This record gives sequence, C-alpha cells and structure tokens, in this order.
Amino acid sequence: MPVTAGDSTMMSWAQERMLRDRKNRPARIVPILKKFTPLVEDMPVFPCNAENVHDTFWDHALPGDSWGVLNRGTPVSEGDTTTVTDTCANIAREASIDQRILKKSSNPAHTKMVRSKRFFMSIAQQQERNFFLGNRNTTPDGVHGLAPRYGTIAGNPFSNQIVDGGGTGTDNASIWLVGWGEEGVHGIYPESSDEVGITHTPRGVNAKTDATGRFWTEDDSYGLDTGLAVANPGAVVRICNIDRSLLNFAATGTSANLLRLLRTAYHRATGFAAIGDLKWCIYLDGQIFEFLDHHAQEANTNTFLSYRESGPNQPLMLTYREMRVRKADMLRPDEARVV
Repeated sequence: MPVTAGDSTMMSWAQERMLRDRKNRPARIVPILKKFTPLVEDMPVFPCNAENVHDTFWDHALPGDSWGVLNRGTPVSEGDTTTVTDTCANIAREASIDQRILKKSSNPAHTKMVRSKRFFMSIAQQQERNFFLGNRNTTPDGVHGLAPRYGTIAGNPFSNQIVDGGGTGTDNASIWLVGWGEEGVHGIYPESSDEVGITHTPRGVNAKTDATGRFWTEDDSYGLDTGLAVANPGAVVRICNIDRSLLNFAATGTSANLLRLLRTAYHRATGFAAIGDLKWCIYLDGQIFEFLDHHAQEANTNTFLSYRESGPNQPLMLTYREMRVRKADMLRPDEARVV
C-alpha cells in the first residue's frame, strides 16, 4: 500500500521507495541514518503548503458568546488567529574518495558505503541538533528548532508548556515531550519534492590537484531538505533547568526529582489530547537517560516508568505512562537557566 503524507515518516518513505526500486539510493541510506537518531522513526513529514514555506495557523481565541433571538440580529464575531511561517533548510555534504582506494577493493560499492557513513552520521546529527536547538535568529539558513520557541518563561504566551526544574546555574539540561502528528509537531519538506530523507547524487570521477600533482577521485553529493512545524504549541512540553550536579542515584532530598517533573509535564501534555491523535515521545540526553534507567529498575517504588518489549530481536523500550523515552545525543550541551 503506497505511503501517503498523512502516515509517512522518513523511514516509511524509505521503505516505500525500496519496494518500488531496490537499487534506489535513499532507501539504503535512511536505515543507516536510523542508527544515529530516533527522529527518522518518530517524526511524520508533510509537504510545505507554499513550495519551500509552510504556514501554520494557530486559533487561540474562539468567537465571543452571543444569543440568537427571533427578529433580532446576532453580533458578528471572529476568533483570534496567528500565522506562523516556517521554512525548509538544506543540509549538504560533499564526499570524495581517491579512485585508487576503490580499485584496490574487492567490493568497491561496499567500501564506498562504509566510508560514506561518516557523512550520514554528520547529517543525522545536524538534523537532530537543529530540531531541538536550531535558531534562525542566529543562523538564518538553518532550521528553527524547539528551544527558541520555548526559550523563555516570563512573557511567553505558552509558558504553561514549560516546567521549571529549579536549576539556577549554567550546567542545566532539558527533557522534551513531543506530540507528533499533523495537528501537533511534524517535519516539512519542499512541496514540489518527491525526495524525503537523504538524497544522493553521483558526481562521477573528477581530477583533483594538490601541491604534489594530480589525482582522481570519485565524488558524491548528499543532501537533506528538512524543516520543522509546530501546528499546536500545546503539543510540546519542555522540562528545563534540570541541574546536572544534582543527578545522583541515591534517593536523597537534594537529588533532582525527575519523576515529579515528568508527572507535571505529562499532565500538561495530556491536556491537549483533544487536538488529534498524537504520538507522544520523550527526548533526553544520555546522562538523563541513565538516571531514569536506574529508577526504572526500582519496580517497588515506581509503576509508571518501566521497560517493555519493542518487538522480536529488538532491545527493551523505556516508557513513561505509555510515552516512549528516547535518547537524543545532540541534547547533551549544558544549558543556561531558562527564565
């Protein structure tokens, strides 16, 4: 059954393309990308509604109350709508391999794929990092991520979606609850494009010259058109100001109480359950993941944070109240206090 925009992720697009043509390059690359970032599996993608630009309309006030009375007019009223515009960005990489390396290999295609993994990993990390931390105010050519949208508490109309963990220093961390879906958070790609995921363009064999002379290389271009749209600001909850110095495995009074913070965030997330059928996931860095992993094994004191089977021959999946907990390595940089 063909994949449509309404049920597609980067992974499902790759699988669909593989069914049509097993030699199609993006279908081979995306499963490798999956090993480096969970976004490939989780993030649904939709075409922009204006070529490379996507407009989202937020209805944040309903029309005013009025009574309909016979032989009397009804006041005209309207809701309050805000338009938010997001654009796609292109992540690009150029690969070049000395042709002599390939000629010496018994399987040149495999050798080239192995050496190209560094480019796939680099693209995956850039996409994940910018999904959370990208800021078009400082990097206009990039993706506007979640952090600048939920970057302040004071004066933020969506401050209820930010849970303050209490940290005051500069070594803080954040946990993100994301509700994926067309009515929540989703990726975008150019309207006219039929390429979702990493694209590969062979550039052939080309001559290169360095200080010692000429040599020949086999060149390739890799690219990813990607963007982010938040259809409803209630589909994101950020737990910020988690003091890393308070993370310890002993149940002490000074330990960061992540389970309490998760409980608060959960109720703020589920307050928007009526906006559609969203797939909720929790994203955090490796240090926080290890801390929750420790608490997940304390079955006598915790019933909401637990491991469950994720499928045949698959590793156990950490969940919190039915939400999958994901490790996103690009969240590791320390954060200043969010106020």
